[in-house]
Amino acid sequence: MGAGPSLKTHSYIGTDHARVPVYAPVQMTLESGSYNVGGPYMVEFRASCEVRVRFGHMTEPVLAIKKLLPAEPKQDSRTEELAPIVFAAGEIVGYTTGTDVAGNWDFGVYNSTTQNRYVDDQNWNNSTTYTTAVCPFDYFTPNLKSVYFSKFNSGALGGNPPHGEPFCKEK
Repeated sequence: MGAGPSLKTHSYIGTDHARVPVYAPVQMTLESGSYNVGGPYMVEFRASCEVRVRFGHMTEPVLAIKKLLPAEPKQDSRTEELAPIVFAAGEIVGYTTGTDVAGNWDFGVYNSTTQNRYVDDQNWNNSTTYTTAVCPFDYFTPNLKSVYFSKFNSGALGGNPPHGEPFCKEK
């Protein structure tokens, strides 16, 4: 949960304001995005017919993406459909220093064949972002997933207390 409250069905990647590259984890096609005052950039990709990948709080998308978005940031974060661009697995999508305050960015995965606990919750079932969110780290190899899980720090969430059991947990 975030301030408001707002449901956050993605992971936070904390990089302490360091400028880090963001790579395509698989071959994926750009579908939509936004450039907004609080973002600054959010981009969504189709990884398969069922799976979408979202990166939020990117500060420097590659020029090909940046050219498709408005030159001036909008006041809201609503996305717009963009011309498709295919990114190969491992290809750079952009760079980020994360949010101005926390120095983190978002990584979310949404699978249309999966219905999570929010599908029956009338407070949150108004969005496929809420009802199809899955643990993004479940898509990595077991060894890499374990490495990522070892870096989890739920104490860093501070003002974003969990809303029920987390989607990401060691099995």
